Amino acid sequence: MPIETETFHGSPLGVNLDKTSHEIDARMARYIQDFLVDQEGILRQRGPVKQATGVVAPAPMGDSRTYGIVGGYRTDNTFRIGIVLGDSSSTELVFLSDDLTTTVGTFTFPHAYGLSDPYPIVDVKPALGGQTLITLSDKYGLGTTKRSVWLWRGAGKSNYATGTFTSTAASTTVTGSGTVWSTNVEPGMFLLGYISGSGTSTLYRLIGVVKSVTSNTVLELETGAMFGFSAGSQYVLTSLRGLNPRYGRGRMTATAGQQPAYGGDTKWAEAGLDNTYDVYRARDMKFIGNLLSVTSNTVLNFTTTAAISLSNERYVIVKRSYPYLAGTPMFGFLHSVWNGYQFYANQNALSNEVSQVSRVFFAEQTDAEAVDQSKDDGSYFDISSTKASATEIRGLMASQSALLIFKEDETYGLFGTTSDTWTPRRLADDGCLSNHTVWAYQGSAIWAGKRGIYIYDGVETQNITENSLGSFYADALRAVNHEASRAWAMVSNGHYFLHLQSAAPSRGITKGNTTSTPTSLTIVLNLHTMAITFFTNLHIRGAITSPAETGKGTLYVCEINSGGVRRPMMGAADDLFNATGLDSATCWGATAGPDIYYEWFKFDAGDPQRKKLFKQVQIHHISDSGKIKLDIIPDLNETATTSVSTFGPNATWLNKRIKFLKRSAFLAFRLYADPTDIPDNVKFGPWAIGFKRQRVGRT
Repeated sequence: MPIETETFHGSPLGVNLDKTSHEIDARMARYIQDFLVDQEGILRQRGPVKQATGVVAPAPMGDSRTYGIVGGYRTDNTFRIGIVLGDSSSTELVFLSDDLTTTVGTFTFPHAYGLSDPYPIVDVKPALGGQTLITLSDKYGLGTTKRSVWLWRGAGKSNYATGTFTSTAASTTVTGSGTVWSTNVEPGMFLLGYISGSGTSTLYRLIGVVKSVTSNTVLELETGAMFGFSAGSQYVLTSLRGLNPRYGRGRMTATAGQQPAYGGDTKWAEAGLDNTYDVYRARDMKFIGNLLSVTSNTVLNFTTTAAISLSNERYVIVKRSYPYLAGTPMFGFLHSVWNGYQFYANQNALSNEVSQVSRVFFAEQTDAEAVDQSKDDGSYFDISSTKASATEIRGLMASQSALLIFKEDETYGLFGTTSDTWTPRRLADDGCLSNHTVWAYQGSAIWAGKRGIYIYDGVETQNITENSLGSFYADALRAVNHEASRAWAMVSNGHYFLHLQSAAPSRGITKGNTTSTPTSLTIVLNLHTMAITFFTNLHIRGAITSPAETGKGTLYVCEINSGGVRRPMMGAADDLFNATGLDSATCWGATAGPDIYYEWFKFDAGDPQRKKLFKQVQIHHISDSGKIKLDIIPDLNETATTSVSTFGPNATWLNKRIKFLKRSAFLAFRLYADPTDIPDNVKFGPWAIGFKRQRVGRT
């Protein structure tokens, strides 16, 4: 009987760990590691994990952890990037230059998160008013002691407080004495006037935001100074400041030179306002008056009279002195902007015996800080759970059709156009492992839950790993404590990368007859085909998609092992697709790769009962260097025979045949790197299996 051959064109649909090996679709494989399946008919080795070309590696704070990466627009619409680092004594945001080649300043947060698990939760998104919100927390649930919320206008200078200053209320010009503002101050920094106290409890008054620096002793603000300070006053200029809860519900009417002011749809009495607040017109922050007293929900009095007139206009009432450098969270630390509203969630407090970890606050459309916190009728709503009472919210994301609200074990969408028409609807019977896993892609939302990776396209939610990873995914996470172990993700080149810091998968990889099982996983999902592969040594700790004009694509951060010391590294996700070579960086707790591995499904030539004499594997391949080993696995066994012959090295395409003799009903094979001669730039094209069918009934 002549030899038969059957040809296969790669595994375009990726890994299948849901079905038994002999039931897998011929377009899939049992396991694929450190390969991409993004080119038709080709398996190609991923690019290297390495420091992005031309990007500075911030100097570590000794042995330090990398907590995340932030990005936001500056006042001139250029994009600023920073990296969040921490050790046992402090947490810093290190700002990078516009071209990413140098560090230009740092901001120190009030809490240290240390070198042990868990990593702090970092949430960075655009906010109302052209700002960016940066938040950090040690946990999602109750009992947090290390949480802060910050506004950022894209400035990257360290805090500066040398000399003294003078400001005149409503004037945009500020003068200094003994100051060197030209080199230490830049647009977007917040000017705070000192009132009293020290440390994070220091009270300041917000003067304004720097528009430009004229000289060492003169700067201009975006709007007139909110307060006047006499010559010789102390100050600080800072790139980040905490939120100061404001009140701006409804509209105000006032007449210049007269008392009182009248409100429409206001609740001034219920808001607890007193004579420590000042009142401004929202559209230009012009001063209206110092608040003296509140007569009712719709009437308030000034210390003198109104400075300007308003006719049913928006306003904002601001706490006069506030600890702006404490970053105190007042409405929650998870946030998003949707339909022109600023939303916050997961406030670590109790109100009316209702846990606020499941409460969503929203600000007035004109001001990200103007949230009505009235206990009985404030600007908030609770997202109840069908599984447990008051389970914490783990993320917010704006989609085209709804505000997505992720809980630990459920996902909701908020639908409607205005606050009086909003309606929450449950979208999935699974929640979100971490807000770090939530990403947008072509109008859809993608995130990782406990039972799979999900996509919401504006109409329905789908578990897109259910038919490929199946119970493998859920089993790998079943014993993981998600308060102690985090997950991070990124999207690049049409792929979703998910790194699970801790995992206990039921299946590992076998080379020869030695099996190793990973304790963490990086899952790579092709969003065009939904094909899955796994990557090694890609322990993401945060990522951002930089604007197209920067030419940097998606940038990710991880912490690498540098002589036994952890230090930060920023990589370009494009290198994983477009560069070649071995990893030049080793993530902490990992081994440098790529560690290529491919395990085929159990092939039966269309007849699982009939024995075949399998004789050869013939593969089109490239390997610039090194050798690729071949294991032959007969029948439904896992025990393999390693071929003496290997594939590679060959720098151009070569169709090579390796012969063997195996009588069995099924055949699978494994391909992996020879550990004594590591291959590089490996690609596999079509391959063929050669066999002879044995007589019917032979066993």
